[in-house]
Amino acid sequence: VDLKGENWFYCNPLTWDGKAVHGHPHHTGERWRTNNCYCCPPSVARTTAKLHNWAYSQSDDGLWVHLYGGNQLATTLADGSPIKLTQQTDYPWDGKVTLTVQATDDRAFAIRLRIPGWTENASLTINGQPFSGAVRPGTYANVSRQWQAGDVIELDLPMPVQLMEANPKAEKLRNQVAVTRGPLVYCLELPKQEDGEKTWRDGVFLPENIVLTPEHRSGFLGGVTVLKGNALTFDGCNELLQSNPNSRQPAAMGDDVLYRPLKPRSVSNPTEGTVEIALIPYYTWANRGLSMMDVWLPLAEAGNLAEQGKLRAARKSSTYRDEESGFTVVNDDDPSITYGPVMMSKATPGLINDDEHFTKTKDSFFEFTFTGTDIVWVGSQGPWRGYADVYIDGRKVAEVNPYAPKQKLAVELYKKSGLPHAEHTIKIVCQGRKGHPDGQEPFINLDAFKWRGAFF
Repeated sequence: VDLKGENWFYCNPLTWDGKAVHGHPHHTGERWRTNNCYCCPPSVARTTAKLHNWAYSQSDDGLWVHLYGGNQLATTLADGSPIKLTQQTDYPWDGKVTLTVQATDDRAFAIRLRIPGWTENASLTINGQPFSGAVRPGTYANVSRQWQAGDVIELDLPMPVQLMEANPKAEKLRNQVAVTRGPLVYCLELPKQEDGEKTWRDGVFLPENIVLTPEHRSGFLGGVTVLKGNALTFDGCNELLQSNPNSRQPAAMGDDVLYRPLKPRSVSNPTEGTVEIALIPYYTWANRGLSMMDVWLPLAEAGNLAEQGKLRAARKSSTYRDEESGFTVVNDDDPSITYGPVMMSKATPGLINDDEHFTKTKDSFFEFTFTGTDIVWVGSQGPWRGYADVYIDGRKVAEVNPYAPKQKLAVELYKKSGLPHAEHTIKIVCQGRKGHPDGQEPFINLDAFKWRGAFF
């Protein structure tokens, strides 16, 4: 759910290119306000409302502490002992947890505290004295004693930033890392409204020895700790590889290991070709409008550089000028086009660049801003097409029905000429209504936009 608790994701993608769903209508970059799936949203709300029920549990000999967060507990143990305690912490931003026994009847019982598997070198004190028992990751520290009101348990869970690499058998994740701190997974989000497209096009690569510094921002995304550091652009990554030519080999892992912390090599990082990044907790993404987002981030490695080079070349060829007509053709895969909230893409031979974006979801749209006088929407006609509304500069100017008994590709579905030579925005919105009673589906599609100015 979003930070307001109003909109929600059905699927939680680990990557998003800012535009398309790539064939799956549930894979979107914007949370849904509503949908015809009415079981999932209340399940999320119900789980959140019941979370306190799982913070503690009991056994015959005492209390188990499972979840950390500021709270108060008042209950009766299995042997009849009353207990009241207070938990104070800034978890998950800080690993220090203080539990104070407020009331008990001085009987002996155990308090077991969960030591998360992600932490190392956790420490525990009782009334300021080090705990002599085992404090191991992935277990519970068993503190058994005769408790008294005023006793204080202090647990310290170190939260270093870690780069996690996946088992190399997950081929698509080779030489990529996910960034974690404490219990949280982080992501790189580049909002379009903050010029994130440019950063995304230039590439963002993590050097193995990147230093990511936690910084808490109380007024940002509801109050979160971000991780700040300097990553490398395409040029910076290329420079690093020139000075550190030896390729990095993914770590060998057994089949029972999904991922583990990266062991970085000592490399010399360039001073130029860097970009400052601020990673955010993954759960907070998609609260700042359409964005590019990745959980698995590419290391500064030759294979990743080559892949980014292909993407850069493809993006350059997606927009070109038709010298004969004077129109600039902007293919549907160009990052200057905004899509939302439910959109799909596929390869379709016969179209411009042999690809298209399409949707049948009501109120889904494609939007493009240009500076000129003429604009053309290029799409397809066919028996599966439906109605669309066309807006220019926020005003509805046309209703278009691309229905046709037979398929026709690369059709100029809408054209507007004679606009004032200025910046304009065209927005095509799906009505979700079939174009003909005998039509098959209410799809609309985008093959390309074409625009030109007053002088061509």
